[in-house]
Amino acid sequence: MDSDQAASLLKKSGYDLNVITLIPEGRSHDVFDVSLSDGRSVVARFGKHSPEGQPRRDFHYNGVLSLERENYLCHFVRAAGLPAPKVESTHLLSEQEFVVVEKLPGKHWKTFLEEKGYSQQAYLDSLEFLGADLAQAHQVTFDYFGNLMAGGVIEPAGVTNFALRLRSILDLKIGREEKTNALSPQELMEVKQYFTSRLDNLYPLFERLKSTPRLILTDLHPMNFLVDDAGKPSGYFDLEFCQAGHPALEMYYLEVQLFNYFNRNTAALARDAFYKGYRKSGGEYEPDDPINKELETILAAGQTLTAVTAYHGVRDGVRDRWSAQFKEILFDVITSGSMDTVAYADVIRQKTQQPSQPTLP
Repeated sequence: MDSDQAASLLKKSGYDLNVITLIPEGRSHDVFDVSLSDGRSVVARFGKHSPEGQPRRDFHYNGVLSLERENYLCHFVRAAGLPAPKVESTHLLSEQEFVVVEKLPGKHWKTFLEEKGYSQQAYLDSLEFLGADLAQAHQVTFDYFGNLMAGGVIEPAGVTNFALRLRSILDLKIGREEKTNALSPQELMEVKQYFTSRLDNLYPLFERLKSTPRLILTDLHPMNFLVDDAGKPSGYFDLEFCQAGHPALEMYYLEVQLFNYFNRNTAALARDAFYKGYRKSGGEYEPDDPINKELETILAAGQTLTAVTAYHGVRDGVRDRWSAQFKEILFDVITSGSMDTVAYADVIRQKTQQPSQPTLP
């Protein structure tokens, strides 16, 4: 959807616009920054169309997307004490559904780092603040693992063993790969064997441990949350992947998106800063626990498989080799049993041009 189409739908719904600008984000929405004639600023999120007759589903966990769910998640995360947008209005027109929410203050985390000149101290301070917020989120608990839906419904229902939930997440990734053929039949068999053996080992452990599902935001990458001038989160706005999940779902993603933003030495400092804030605010997740480390590695391998699939066949002069490079990282995980998260970031760095070395202090 382009800005003219979005403006037309907003005007049809009674909004008087001054300026509308596309915000390039997200797989599931077309998002626009909207300045209204009364001086207010809002954000309009338009659901992208799915194949005829098929519900829209989130990319990571296959949960059904809807305006009702989006409104609920914004309200729920706000009720948990985190800065999420207030929903101003929802619209279900014959040709399009969309939601209008308040524009939260602050700047994208990536922009914050750029404006701070990639200061190591600013980077670490921001992660300590983030740790405190996620500890607060993880204090919200549920009875089952699954997609957090409108009204507090969890889908699928009744999953109390996280190994089962993890299997469904990985099956989704493998199913996408089987349609793209980025891996050879032999490579795909190795990947399936890796995941199957790990999950078979984890199932009886989780039967015995009975771990508690917690509120997981997920998908916190450099352009997916806002911070103030001090680096403190001021807005979590892309909440469609919210889960009743194991905290490893949160932590592995931070490892491959935020902690590895610079080099290996800085990654260790980043991890320490985050967990300092996390523990101060009552967070209970232990990153050095062997089961948690295993979960993070499996999930990171799954994320890398997604990257192998997503960039297969891409030819834009920058990402031409990304699928092959991510494949090397994936099979290094299978061989070594550990994830080189900085190598993962180094691939992305080819496009983002983010430096591998922060400035001091």
